[in-house]
Amino acid sequence: MTDTKMLNVLLEEVRIAERKRHDNTIAEIAKQDKEHQERLKRADRVFKGKLRQARIEDYRNWLAGFLEKGGKPTHCYDYPMERGLDEWKVALNDFQIVPLFGTESLNIIVPDEIKFLGGEPGHNNLYFMDSFSCFGVWVPVYSDIHF
Repeated sequence: MTDTKMLNVLLEEVRIAERKRHDNTIAEIAKQDKEHQERLKRADRVFKGKLRQARIEDYRNWLAGFLEKGGKPTHCYDYPMERGLDEWKVALNDFQIVPLFGTESLNIIVPDEIKFLGGEPGHNNLYFMDSFSCFGVWVPVYSDIHF
């Protein structure tokens, strides 16, 4: 086999391998997107009627109790809470959690009389009013939180 033929055979092998990697990547992305959509549908079913939109006062009340107990915030932001208020909810009924991740995750304030019935948290955070504790890793302070 001539050098040119051999080089062309090698190039074609590289191209075939790259197409296979690309196809595998596309299939993995499609699988992850399907799983993501299924999680969102499940979350809609699980949370339907069990959460309401939080108000800044809801979180401010939890944060005050948390700080009084010696808790330390994890993040300080130079923007107001109202900018990201959509991801903050208050539980209305006993509930289970559905793992949500990234921008789909929720911060749920859990009033005294409401029970958390378990579930995998994903990136969700729970803020318990009865103990002023947090189940999760994120306790932010925003520029519009004042006591």
